[in-house]
Amino acid sequence: MIWGPKFVPGLKIAQWNSPIRDKVTGQVIPWYGTVAGSQYNDKSRYERVPIDWEYHDNLKTFLKPAVINNNSFSVSYKNNKDIYRLSGNFMNYDDRIPEAYLQRYGINFSSENHLTDKLIFDTKFNFTQTFTPNIPNYDYNPSGHMYTILIWMGGDVDGRDLKNHMWVPGKEGTLQANWNYAWYNNPWFGANYYKNRNRTNVINAQTGLEYKATEDFSIKGKISIVENHNKQEILSPYSYFNYSAPRSGGYILNDTKTWNLNSDVLATYKKKISENFDFAINAGASTFYYKNNVDNASTDGLKIPELYELSNSIGAIKYYDYLKEKLIYSTYATVDIGLYNAFFINVSGRNDWSSTLPKANRSYFYPSASLSAVISNLVKMPEAINLLKLSASWAKVAYDFQPYSIRNYYMNNNGITFNGNPTNYYPTTLNYENSLKPEQTKSYELGFSAGLFKNRITLDATYFRTLDYNNILQFPSAESSGFKSQYVNGNEYTTKGLEISLGLVPIRTKDFTWKSLINWSTYEQKLTSIYDNMSNYRNIQLGERMDSYYDYTWQKSPEGKVILNAETGMPTKATTPTNLGHFNPDWTFGFNNTFKYKKLSLNIGIDGSIGGVMRSQVVEKMWWGGKHPNSVAYRDQEYANPGTYYFVPDGVNYNAATGTYTPHTKPISFQDWAQNYPYQARVTQDESEEFANVFDRTFVKLRSVILEYDFSYLLNPKGFVKNFTVNISGYNLAMWKKSKNLYSDPDFKIGVGNDNKDQSKIGSGNDIQDPSSRWFGVGFNLKF
Repeated sequence: MIWGPKFVPGLKIAQWNSPIRDKVTGQVIPWYGTVAGSQYNDKSRYERVPIDWEYHDNLKTFLKPAVINNNSFSVSYKNNKDIYRLSGNFMNYDDRIPEAYLQRYGINFSSENHLTDKLIFDTKFNFTQTFTPNIPNYDYNPSGHMYTILIWMGGDVDGRDLKNHMWVPGKEGTLQANWNYAWYNNPWFGANYYKNRNRTNVINAQTGLEYKATEDFSIKGKISIVENHNKQEILSPYSYFNYSAPRSGGYILNDTKTWNLNSDVLATYKKKISENFDFAINAGASTFYYKNNVDNASTDGLKIPELYELSNSIGAIKYYDYLKEKLIYSTYATVDIGLYNAFFINVSGRNDWSSTLPKANRSYFYPSASLSAVISNLVKMPEAINLLKLSASWAKVAYDFQPYSIRNYYMNNNGITFNGNPTNYYPTTLNYENSLKPEQTKSYELGFSAGLFKNRITLDATYFRTLDYNNILQFPSAESSGFKSQYVNGNEYTTKGLEISLGLVPIRTKDFTWKSLINWSTYEQKLTSIYDNMSNYRNIQLGERMDSYYDYTWQKSPEGKVILNAETGMPTKATTPTNLGHFNPDWTFGFNNTFKYKKLSLNIGIDGSIGGVMRSQVVEKMWWGGKHPNSVAYRDQEYANPGTYYFVPDGVNYNAATGTYTPHTKPISFQDWAQNYPYQARVTQDESEEFANVFDRTFVKLRSVILEYDFSYLLNPKGFVKNFTVNISGYNLAMWKKSKNLYSDPDFKIGVGNDNKDQSKIGSGNDIQDPSSRWFGVGFNLKF
């Protein structure tokens, strides 16, 4: 925290990195971190030398520019009808965080071989490997650099010394040098020695055989497998602090393998009866097998520092293994009909049998249908109209459940042992056997498309409505059952939305073209039915938006003034949550422009999000820790006159005897106010612009600018290189946001929730993030 003295030139204070002075000999010893356990802990003989009390921009010292290198190639070869393609890519992302980078490379191969005129054999193979020595942590815990530097580390801490001196002298390998050992880590020590190492290999292989019996009829079989293997190693050094990490170091190995095996056979019959009538019929069957194997092991401390092996564990090793399997059989058919090159009809049906559902409800059918009519192909239109199209579709989709959830059984207790023996636990969620049905969704869409003036103007609009029902949820169960909750099919959610896209070509000449594309969309999902006619679902009332944000605010008078205690000046939290708005925006938009002059092109992309709210825990914590820029108000006066207060909060006092409200007039400690009012409950901008922690997330971004030049005209037409272009690009270049006191990027993807059992999870969740990056790049594209 930084509720400390003001940075005044010439002020000196003994600090964590102060040298040690021997009071007897006068010798001065450089030192960093605690003196506990050393000879210098004898305060009768040794003292820390006061050094300059000055401000340090530690975030600037910690972060560095990020660099991305992305390279790819592709080669194709054709021999008669046979086709072969080979491509590959390599990407290296050097992160802004020290010692953090991401590497990904992949290779792709595909082939199509015509064994005979009627028999075609095709193959596809892809291998991708992704590796990082450390995934930075952005959770709200001491492992996160932003948690430490942005919220809790005072500007008085010299990050340069934390960076250059990571170990306490004489205790290398066992004790980090730090300014605070109660709750935090040296961020540079964490970046260098605490590792969340990940390596992921993905193999995707597919082969198929197609037999074209006649010109109209064919049958094709295909089999594919996807293997995903992730190996995660977490290396925790001695003295590293985290809520789940022992100070004696630790090693965690998580090995996860997932297999998806698909096989299907599809028969197709296509027939063109006349110029005005054609149809296609598809019928097939498939199997899908899923397997997930998890092997986890972790040490209980480390015998030898920095030796990260399971055999180096001080205590018993924790093992946790888990296996999940799922099998789905499917049959399906589709019919496509074309009439007069104007009407296009599709009807389809599919039936699945899933192993994750009870036998009674294991089979589920879902159909769909669509119709589109190209009016401009049916009747003669005015010359200005190139295209006029109407479309409509309806679909019903069903979903199964997670494996092993249709009955209760004992489960591995995450490797926890008792007297050396593994332990198991019985779940607290009840599942009545054969009670669950598959989740289902019904939806329909209405569409409109038009092209005008030789497609100088294009318009596309889509309205959609979906109904989600039979949702598999957890609801409280009767206490007599012995369970806390139970799985049920319940609740209905209705989603409505509209998407509009407008394309324009304002200028088109021989040498210059200007194209614009404007996208606009809006949608909202409402709770239209609640299980067992309950009064609400996670605070959300019937008919309200599912992204409604309910949270606890301060008690208010009928006029909306915060009610304050007459003596302490502190507010009182309301006993029930209030609807503070909705997380998702009212609408979003995109505006893309492309200008091309001869060989030079410029693309500019702008987008934005209007409306919606977000809770900022970063702002709340900054107020509490004294890191918020506005927390310096009244600080000079209160430090100059200890015990005398100058801040009078805006609110009223309630007199219970008379039932009246009067303005609050008593000054209180500004620090006490800052650590309560904008921290302990939610404050909207309408209530207080200065102390708000719930913000309007409206923003507009200059998303991208790409300038490209085509040098192909300079190449020898008979040469090896056929095409050569160079581009300069920028991404995330500028932003305007409505909420000036919101320090996080409102475009940042954050979780949402209204968990009324855990107040810490209410709201938009953790918004700890690195400062938004501006990306600049140079690209070269060659075709041979």
